[in-house]
Amino acid sequence: MKLTQALVTRYAKLSALKNLIDKWLEDKKPQILEALCHEECPDKGPYLLESKEVKNGPNWKAALVNYMRTHGRTQEEIDAYLAAQIAIEQWGTCIRLEKRINPNYRKTFTLKLPA
Repeated sequence: MKLTQALVTRYAKLSALKNLIDKWLEDKKPQILEALCHEECPDKGPYLLESKEVKNGPNWKAALVNYMRTHGRTQEEIDAYLAAQIAIEQWGTCIRLEKRINPNYRKTFTLKLPA
């Protein structure tokens, strides 16, 4: 693939758009979670949101980086490190927004056909 100005421009624009979307989602998520604690999710549209409490797990990316840094260690030491990562209970839980399709949603067309 050749690096063209059109490709660079498109990448920059889409990257900026992604950053805007990520920031908007980050700003709205706490507000939506707060609202879901006090009231039901609106069910007139095609999607529903549910808040679910999930248990955080170990950071496997950090474990892999640590493994790569300590590549000279024995397999027993690496296994002991991973077992220690799993045994740590400091991760706690977090609230996640789950998106699902509304099974009761019926799309209605506003287009009126001539009689």
